[in-house]
Formats: sequence, C-alpha cells, structure tokens
Amino acid sequence: MELRIMVKKENTYLKITNMYARRTAVLCSIIHNSCFMIHRGIANLTTFHTPRSTFHVPQNKGQAALTAVIFFLVAATAIGIGFVSFAFEETATARRQLRAKQSYFLAEAGAEDIAYRLQKTMQVDASETITVNGESVITTLTTIAGGNKEILANGSINSNVRKIKTVFKPGTVGISFYYGIQVGAGGLEMDNNSIVNGNVYANGNITGGNGSTITGDATSAGTIDNPPTVNGTRTEGAALLSLPISEAQIDAWKADAEAGGITVGDVTVTSTQTIGPQKITGKLTVTNGENLIVSGTIWVEGDIVFDNNSIIELSSSYGPNSGVVISDSKIDVKNNASFSGSGDPDSYMMLLAAKDSTGEELINVDNNSLGVIYYAGKGWIKFSNNATAKEATAYGIRLDNNAEITYDTGLANAQFSSGPAGGWDIQMWREVE
Repeated sequence: MELRIMVKKENTYLKITNMYARRTAVLCSIIHNSCFMIHRGIANLTTFHTPRSTFHVPQNKGQAALTAVIFFLVAATAIGIGFVSFAFEETATARRQLRAKQSYFLAEAGAEDIAYRLQKTMQVDASETITVNGESVITTLTTIAGGNKEILANGSINSNVRKIKTVFKPGTVGISFYYGIQVGAGGLEMDNNSIVNGNVYANGNITGGNGSTITGDATSAGTIDNPPTVNGTRTEGAALLSLPISEAQIDAWKADAEAGGITVGDVTVTSTQTIGPQKITGKLTVTNGENLIVSGTIWVEGDIVFDNNSIIELSSSYGPNSGVVISDSKIDVKNNASFSGSGDPDSYMMLLAAKDSTGEELINVDNNSLGVIYYAGKGWIKFSNNATAKEATAYGIRLDNNAEITYDTGLANAQFSSGPAGGWDIQMWREVE
C-alpha cells in the first residue's frame, strides 16, 4: 500500500516536473527569438517556431513587442540604479551613525575618567587628551560657582563630534542646628548679662545670673531658673533630645581628613597657610595675627590653639558649604581670634572637640573672639567675657559675663563638606551641543 502511494506520488511529481520543463523551454525559446528579433531589427512579418507550434507575428505587433522590451530594459536599469544608489546611501548613513555613536561613547569615556580621578582625589589638569582605542577625546575641567566642578568632554571620530557635560558638587552632609544653644545633661549656666539670641534646649537645668537673657524659647528636661529672663516660652520637664552630630559622622569626617594625607608631629602656622584635608598627629597652633585657610577637613590628635588676632577661614572653594576642624583633645580660642566661612552667606566654620570627658572644659573661648559654631558633645564649652558665637552645642555650656550667642537661622540646614576628600555628587550629566 505504502509502495503504491510512493510510486503514485513519484509519477505525479514527474508529470509536474515535465510540464514545468516544457513551459520553461517554450519561455526560453520565446525570449531567445525576441532577443534575436531585436538584434536583427525585424520590420516585416516574423515567423518563429516553438517545439509545439509556429507563431506568426504581424509587423505592428513586432514593433509593440520591441517597444515593450526596450521599456522593460530601461525601467529595469533605472530601478537597478535606484536600488544601488539607495544601498550606497544607506551604507554611508549607517557608517555615519556608527561614527557618531563611537564619538559619543568616546566622550563618555573621557568624562568618566575625569570623574573617577576627582572621586579618588587624583591629579587632574585643566585640559587633558585621553586616547581610547587609537582615538582621542579632549576634556576640560573648570571650577564654577559654589565650588562645583564642570567637565566638558569632546569626542570626535571622522568629524562626527559629540560632547558630554557633567557638573559635580562637593559631597556634603546636612547637620541641623535648630537652637542657639543645645546642651546635654550638663545644662546651661549663664552669668551676669550673658545673652542667647535665639532658642535654647537643655537636657539638664538652665541657670542664670542678673541680667542674663534668652530672647527666644527656653526648653529644659529639668528646671529653668529665673533669671535668666526668657522672652519666649518656658517649658520644663520636656523630653530628652539627642545632640545633632553622631559618632559615626565624626568618624567619617576624620576618615576624610586622613585621606588627604598625614602630617606627623606639631604644625605651627607662622604666615598665611592653606591646610586640608589633613590629619595632624601632634598639635596645631596658629600664631598671633596669622591666617589659616582651611581647604578641607582638618583632624588634629593633639590640642588646637588659635592665638590672639589669628584669622581662620574656609577656602572659597567651599562655596555655600561649611567646613569642620576637629581636635581629639582641647581647643583654645584666644582674644580677638576670628572665624569665617567661604564668603558665601550659607557657609560656616565649625570647631569640634571629639574627646570624651564630661568633667572638662574642652573648648575655651576668650574675650572678643568672633563667630563660629562650637561643638563638644562629650564635654563642656566655656565662653569668657564678650565672646561670641553663631551656635554652641555641648554636654554643658558656661557663659561668662557679657558673653553672647547669636543664632543664625541658616544653621537649620547647614551643609558640611570635607573638601575634595569628601567626594563629589553628580549634579548634571548630559549631552550638549
């Protein structure tokens, strides 16, 4: 049964094959004779034979056939040329697109290289040429407003130019100081005529001498004496409030300082000098009337002494960000020492004593010293006569006669940067014209 079916299918296949062969032979013969007629320029009645019959083509039909063939050849040629031109154009377009993409990724590679070196505090020149797979990308690095860094990478392959622009801002951490003074369990002691221009929050008691004044609210987990005069609201028996800077954050600042380099031994500033980020294993002293420019977080394992009339300021590269100087021991601010931020109104300097000693005065601020943030989370701060500050936070604080703390409202959202060692945050990364 299967054999008969196979034989039948094979016979059918042979019949179809023979039929197509005969038709193909006829078609080939017609094409051959048509081409022969075109070649001979037949003008009279033309007769040609096929395997099965003889065709008589009148003169006018021969001319029509010739015209059709010529038209066909012309059309086919035009179409062929069109396809070839289209193919060439598509190939050229594809090549241009490929070069454009290569230029784009070349520019990306240049921007990424500079960004990596910024993050790792490696040397970066203002203009550099970087070669990738035999092609070059030109990068420029510019410092712009706010201490931000702008990178422009220009990639070009066969005149296909693509540009990548990136903007980095210094890595920051937000520290919120909501009070003119915030103290832990040690409390706040105010001597005669001392003033806090702002609010006070104390986990301990608040006491005051004659003429002492708090212009804002006074809140205590313990008690509030009278004096001080409180112009705002008095609140006693409030909940305990944690101090705003954690040990983890202090450790992170120290790590940033150490990443900038380590100076072994004492450092004495005897002329205008720029320091930071830096770790100093000894003592730091800024002598009388000299100027220290802080360009990154400074961590001092020993004491810090700012002598009379010394000037300590943040580098302008900090922009709107604030900076910190840390001591693992004590900080002594002498008469008329002055502190300032980068020049931006949102920029502040902070002196931080990291030592754990709740029975000691870790920061001592002498007469007439000018505005800075003081922080001693595990010790006391003492302000002598006429000393001033923008904010003070400690385990406990003592204000001598006429000492004054004037709170700056911008401290509610202060952004602290460690300088270059603190890393950079991407503010913008995109292609530009």
